[in-house]
Amino acid sequence: METITFSGGLALLMIIVAVAHGYLSRRHEIFGYYNMFLLGMMTFYAVPMILIPILQDRLAPEFARLGVTDGAWRVVSAGLIIFMIFFFIGGRLARNWRWVDKIVPKIESPATSSGVFISIAVYGGLLGVIQVLGIEDLGFWESLLFQLRPSFICFVAGLCVLLAVAYPKNPTFLAIAVMAVVGGLVLSTTFSSDRRFPLGVLMIAGWVAYYYWLRRESRIKTIAILGSLAVFALVFVFIYNTIRHQYTVRESTLADRINQLQSADQGEALREDNILRTFVQDTAHNTGWLVDHFPSDNALKPLHGLAYLLVNPIPRALWADKPVAIGILMQEQTRAYGNLGPGVIGHGWAEAMWIGIIYYAVFFGAFTVIVDRLIVWRLHNPYFCIAVGSSLGNVLGLPRGETALFLAFVLSAIVAIWLIQWSLTLVAKPFMIATPPLPLKWMTDEEIAEAEAAAEAAPATEHSAEDQRAYEAGEFEDAQNDDGGGGTGRPAGA
Repeated sequence: METITFSGGLALLMIIVAVAHGYLSRRHEIFGYYNMFLLGMMTFYAVPMILIPILQDRLAPEFARLGVTDGAWRVVSAGLIIFMIFFFIGGRLARNWRWVDKIVPKIESPATSSGVFISIAVYGGLLGVIQVLGIEDLGFWESLLFQLRPSFICFVAGLCVLLAVAYPKNPTFLAIAVMAVVGGLVLSTTFSSDRRFPLGVLMIAGWVAYYYWLRRESRIKTIAILGSLAVFALVFVFIYNTIRHQYTVRESTLADRINQLQSADQGEALREDNILRTFVQDTAHNTGWLVDHFPSDNALKPLHGLAYLLVNPIPRALWADKPVAIGILMQEQTRAYGNLGPGVIGHGWAEAMWIGIIYYAVFFGAFTVIVDRLIVWRLHNPYFCIAVGSSLGNVLGLPRGETALFLAFVLSAIVAIWLIQWSLTLVAKPFMIATPPLPLKWMTDEEIAEAEAAAEAAPATEHSAEDQRAYEAGEFEDAQNDDGGGGTGRPAGA
């Protein structure tokens, strides 16, 4: 058991050092996919593995049924450190992959107040339809909409926060943002018991505030504000833990959830056993079970995650034998009450043992860095930034699993929002450009200085300091005429 504690402690130290060094050196944004994934590794692996040996007697009734052997724990302990090392390697390899910016589609909707309000109205209408449908007897398209619902809630909340950030002295926009976040927080708890959905609403508020406000502020101010939001989110999780399973998914209507949240016992939320359930997740135990039973009792499943990701959109009614989630397989073989999170390390082991752990680590290290770089390169396009941030709860859950399923949720949300915004711009562009572009500020002083220095040797690019100064000066005429007001915000006549 000492090995488990040491591995968890070392992984936690690696995560803290990586986040601190990345932020202080500005190699990584403090709030991005890279750090969100690391937070997930800390939540589902590092911290539980530190606490498991300490709280072994108290956890026995809940976790002993899996019967994880000492040999499996040694593999999990080594696998965690190996995963962390290759995750960092994958991230380092992808830092300069600028070619990705050329192949990933942009979301070029006009970034104006009218454009934002029209978008909010469309997604609000979709959410209303989904809420009325409920979850009874859903067909394929209704199920798809229901799957996208949490991301649509986050997208609407993010757009409302964007207006408040763009116009900080306008109390109306601030009130709209607060109502959107609070309303989204409650709505995301309906017809579901997942914690990652309401967490996603809180995170999108911090996400938009960070990229269009706090990113330009001092590090102390940024950490203080984001830290306060994190504490509030943690307290909410403590409270939500006590009520989320009181109703079935079908019974958790909006009225029921409002009543539950209003009457939630805060004393119960802060009880020691409730807090332990939050910090001691079962992911490491599930990974240990997979180590014990793959390949001894089950054949390895090479590239199962990739196959599951690609075929996920196909209804099982049309393909009864399509790949089954590893978590479902675990549930059936362990006779567990609910679906289990195999963990990203467990997925890798079930696919190709040590090689699987390594390629999962390299992939997600590269993937998260690429996404973070795309966000920074496209901050002039708030729709892209908010769309990418609309599934942060699922990003946090990637290390827990079902990893391929959560990645499918992330990618499908981005693609769906891209398609809706493209269609909306095609139909309503004249109305969306009726107002000037939002006076957003996305570049730090250091980036402006670097861009100005680079501009002396080369023509201004779409990510230049000239863009930022044009936005701040309100010179948008040619930008509106050329790209609908949602492009780079170049000065008139540029």
